[in-house]
Amino acid sequence: ELKPSIVSPKRPKAVPKGSVTIEFQDVFFSYNADDMSIGGLNLIIRGGETVGIVGPSGAGKTTLRRLLTRSWD
Repeated sequence: ELKPSIVSPKRPKAVPKGSVTIEFQDVFFSYNADDMSIGGLNLIIRGGETVGIVGPSGAGKTTLRRLLTRSWD
């Protein structure tokens, strides 16, 4: 059984109150060797911003959401 290399701490720090920035720098992700779902993504979402992610089927929108919520590490 494979285990993720990122381990959640036993006592995680609380998310700070106020504005938080989410930043992806040159992110690549694939479900397998033949299927690059996200390639070279750069994205900054600053606290308070509302952002819409749009694109055709298979563009990586759901994969991005899963990476943001750590459904995939």
